[in-house]
Amino acid sequence: MDRKIELEERLGKLTIDGIMSFASLWHLDSGDNARRMNNRKKRSKNALIKFVADCIRDKARVKTIVSQLSDREKQILGVFALNNWVLESLDLYRQEISESELGVFPYNVFSYDFYSYYPRKSEIRARGILGLLLLVRVRKYGTSGPIVYVVPEEFRETINTEFTSKPKTKLSRKEQETITAIKSEGYAFLNDLFLFLSHAAGGITLTPSLHEIPKRTADKITNMLNVKTRNRLTLLLSVGNALKLVRETYRGSKPTLVTTGTVEEFLMQSRETRVMIILDVLSSNYGPLDQMILEELKHMDADVWYDRYLFYKRVWNALFQQRSRDWFAVNQKSLDRIFSHLRLLGLLEEGEHRDTADKARQVFLLKPAFFGIQGGTEERVKSVIVQPNFEIIALPETPEDVLFLLSRISEMKTADKVHIFMLTKKTFLNAMDNGMDAVKIIELLKNNAKAEIPQNVLYSLKEWSESYGNVELRRGVFLEADPELMRVIKAKIRAQVIKDISDSSVITTKRGVLADLIKEEEGIFLEAVDAITAAEVEKAIGQYVVKKPAERIFVIESANIEKCSIALKKREIYPKDFVHGEDGVIHSKQQKKELIEAAIDEAKRIKMVYLSEGFRETERVIDPYEVGESYVEGYCHLRNEKRVFRLDRIKKVEMLEVQESRLAYL
Repeated sequence: MDRKIELEERLGKLTIDGIMSFASLWHLDSGDNARRMNNRKKRSKNALIKFVADCIRDKARVKTIVSQLSDREKQILGVFALNNWVLESLDLYRQEISESELGVFPYNVFSYDFYSYYPRKSEIRARGILGLLLLVRVRKYGTSGPIVYVVPEEFRETINTEFTSKPKTKLSRKEQETITAIKSEGYAFLNDLFLFLSHAAGGITLTPSLHEIPKRTADKITNMLNVKTRNRLTLLLSVGNALKLVRETYRGSKPTLVTTGTVEEFLMQSRETRVMIILDVLSSNYGPLDQMILEELKHMDADVWYDRYLFYKRVWNALFQQRSRDWFAVNQKSLDRIFSHLRLLGLLEEGEHRDTADKARQVFLLKPAFFGIQGGTEERVKSVIVQPNFEIIALPETPEDVLFLLSRISEMKTADKVHIFMLTKKTFLNAMDNGMDAVKIIELLKNNAKAEIPQNVLYSLKEWSESYGNVELRRGVFLEADPELMRVIKAKIRAQVIKDISDSSVITTKRGVLADLIKEEEGIFLEAVDAITAAEVEKAIGQYVVKKPAERIFVIESANIEKCSIALKKREIYPKDFVHGEDGVIHSKQQKKELIEAAIDEAKRIKMVYLSEGFRETERVIDPYEVGESYVEGYCHLRNEKRVFRLDRIKKVEMLEVQESRLAYL
């Protein structure tokens, strides 16, 4: 369409009052302009039209008017700029623009349309970008053809400049000194993540049906956080899962949330490194627009205040120059998600700056950590005090990896600048049961204690460690026959004998030996180290005991093994869980772990005999991809899904020469 749009022609269709109303939209109704307009108005209508047309052609005035438009009106003008300044009515629909958003110019209504719902001429007032004549409505071929919308040539250069300029977002030094209402969260989220991991270190029992943290437990954890909301706890759980700091497993038959072996390595890193690792997790769900905003932020300077609106305009203009479709979708709220994540991690501060007219401007500042700048490395000092009453006081300078290890061996009582833990026999034995070595626990306390550890504490730790495993837990078959027959049987199955109880009874690994002549009972048997421990065992699990063939030996059914384990631990009795291979050799957790680690490094599959619930033997082939102190996680080809296996339930394990298929569990 080559027809030139004349502003004077448009204004000429209005009455003098209509022209004066139009002029008010361009702020010509005050000061010298108002006086000059009144003079032209008295002279003639044409003089008034010429004066108004000349005024609205002034580039500085056009720039001011365009800058005062709403974001949506600017978007609409930008769409016209990207489409050679002309769009038909059907094109508006394709661009998701409603004609009502364009506004009204009174002349349009009576020249081209006679819709009954328009008000009478005397009631119509110019409004929107049509009312400002930044956009006009005409017929494509003069007096015929479809209706098209056109941006007059007089305004195109100024509008284009509005969308291509690079606004100065940095505040002056004087302005930066007058920032108020500063909001900053610091490293509160990192502190909350540590507290959450400390609770998970001891295991958080989940609800059986939905596998969620129970309300009472959630409330207990939430009350210790800096931000005491369930949403905060949910976010901490999501981040923990994404970073593989926590995982879900089963303790007995109960789903339990526990920490993984990567927690200590994560906590040993600097805070600046940790927040950037978490930001990578949060930004992994960002779309192209969010990623572009994040990249723009990386081109800014640290510890400098910037105008938030001007930064948004800078992003908007950059997208416009790229002719990106995201340009039409972006608005000021597009920054909210990213800014909230950066503020959450202590990477961004927000504030206000008031100009001379007392108008508040939203400003922000990026912290050095966002740009990968590390703070000064603090020297690790001994900062733990062990009290004779078994209370452990961790001073503010205690590294978080040490705090986490303390939370594994003791119960956290308070979590402020100073952390207070209580070491008990139960927490100590729980730590050993979860794979911590007694010697390493004592070394942890000695290496970080400011003073000598009280002798009563060291003596108690040694005594507790010796009490661990006073009961041995084994799986076997109880055989009973008359002494003469039993002598023959023992000679025949000597290699399979686990425990020779008496002249008439024995426990073996083999089932079906002379089944017609002797009594066989398959199950689990417990052996206490001494009579005192045996008495405690009997008190704890007496209701589950099927047979007591000797003073310190108890036989229980396989189905009750988990109930017995829980009952024993309540009395602070932690059994050693022995599992025999076919060759009768007891394989330690460390040996199994080393073999599985080698399989992971070489990307090999492993084959194992595993004791599932009820101690039923199953043969599994898995592709392992993570092994911890007490578990291995991998893709199980028997169940065709990802599974977690306890190391102490692996009876026999060997590495296969077959390469694992990592796609199976990815």
